[in-house]
Amino acid sequence: MKKFLVVLSALLIATGAFAQDAKKADFKYGFYGLSFMDSTSYKAGDEKISYDYTHVRVKPSFSIGNENVQGVVVFEIDQNLGGPGPSGADTGTDNTVVEVKHAYFQVKDIIIPNLTVKTGLFAYAFPLLIDNDFGAQQVSYDFGMGKFNFTYLKTYEGNVYKKDTTETPAVDTKDDTQGYAFDLAVKAGAINIKPAFIYTKFERDANTYVTLKDGSMWNAGIAVDGEMDALSFAVAYAMTSGKADFDDGSTTV
Repeated sequence: MKKFLVVLSALLIATGAFAQDAKKADFKYGFYGLSFMDSTSYKAGDEKISYDYTHVRVKPSFSIGNENVQGVVVFEIDQNLGGPGPSGADTGTDNTVVEVKHAYFQVKDIIIPNLTVKTGLFAYAFPLLIDNDFGAQQVSYDFGMGKFNFTYLKTYEGNVYKKDTTETPAVDTKDDTQGYAFDLAVKAGAINIKPAFIYTKFERDANTYVTLKDGSMWNAGIAVDGEMDALSFAVAYAMTSGKADFDDGSTTV
């Protein structure tokens, strides 16, 4: 799977460069911002805890491309005015707080019509199941009345090494976590039907700080939304299951 994704990325880069030269690119930019106040006071045993701060968050975004090739970069700057810790703005406001939120490019109609490939840092979300940003690669196919997406989600890439080369034989160790997401969006009149399945595989060596050796988890769900006259609705159902082995020989399901 990893070799396939590497080849796919190389093909995407080559196709994107060719298509970008062929057509004039358009540059677009956007800006998102919010600010809110939080004043809280509560007791933890005999101790009274209180805080009062204002949170400010802005997201400038930039994109360049044409109808076939697009590159997107989104930054995020967030600060707590009066808040504690590294997230609090200091006097002089010279904090180092600029984050790369999204950075990806995508190519449409790659190899065949209506096939789109996207790679980089972007968000993946499905109601009740998942909503986060990942280093990811996605292949999408638009078949007219709907779209199918396959997304490879890289959660953690650990080391691969020999625990002790004096052992006979030497033992390979891994500590990777990655997910494979399949989702489908079908439009039936005014109703949208979206099923999804996400499989996550995680591996941990028994000699690391955690006792988890390896395991897997799957999530499945379906979401339905639509509009009928003045009424709009959205419902979702999700379920999950998994299995994990620990270095003491126990298993959790």
